[in-house]
Amino acid sequence: MARLILHKDGVYNVFSSVVDAPLYDNGLTLDELTAEIKEEYGQQGLNALPARLNRAHNTGSSCALGGTLEDTIDIYQANHMDEADVCTSVDSFIRKFLTLPVNPEAA
Repeated sequence: MARLILHKDGVYNVFSSVVDAPLYDNGLTLDELTAEIKEEYGQQGLNALPARLNRAHNTGSSCALGGTLEDTIDIYQANHMDEADVCTSVDSFIRKFLTLPVNPEAA
């Protein structure tokens, strides 16, 4: 699959290797991720999800080749260096793409 699942502290995002960037501006819950996988890949995607999640939970990335969250962030940074809003560190990437949006109604 051309999309990796990224994971950090119970928050997810989907990283496209086509554009070398996360697909969502904020992190996703597991339910949101599951719905996205189901819509995009159907039952086949759901069947593959447990193994992908296991890799993502262990390394931060579902990359079957052993890549980590940090490896994926390096790819993102290398391919988006000329953009003004590119995340310049692992922490800033996590804050931007692997943090759930603040719900103003819950505050």
